Amino acid sequence: IMLASVALAAMMAALAASTGGVLARGSSAAQEAVTIGVDADPTDNTATSLGPIDTCVSVSSGDTFQVDIFVTDVVDLLAWETYFSYDTAVIKITDRDVMMFQAGNPGSQVFDASEGLPDIDGRHRIAAADISDPPAPDSGSGVLARLTLEAVASGVSPASLSAVDVNG
Repeated sequence: IMLASVALAAMMAALAASTGGVLARGSSAAQEAVTIGVDADPTDNTATSLGPIDTCVSVSSGDTFQVDIFVTDVVDLLAWETYFSYDTAVIKITDRDVMMFQAGNPGSQVFDASEGLPDIDGRHRIAAADISDPPAPDSGSGVLARLTLEAVASGVSPASLSAVDVNG
């Protein structure tokens, strides 16, 4: 059996509400910089707390493993959206769970607005919104989504997050 080395290089991106990546309720002028990124080894993460952030992981071909999409220092989060880019020749997304950070507040009603699986183009839209009434915004740091990936071949797959401006 040939071992595959799959390295996920996490690329952190600071997103402001104006990018469409993270939507916060109310004014964000006094808010610290919100960071959204990829943790390649989510072992010590929970929905509402983060362990060390790992930038890569090595697995064997055929292995299933998880990575976390995390947020830090967000205030009054109601909805978010990002795109997870990766090499489809090396890994594939087999599952996704967005019922984490936003589901932590009592009364939350999280709606998964992500695109369907399987993803075949190497750019997977992940999005969620808390549609509870009254609103139950979330603040702090935690895991927005946990992706389950499968190593399908030997190689290195970069992993990055980006917001997409759909209307210029």
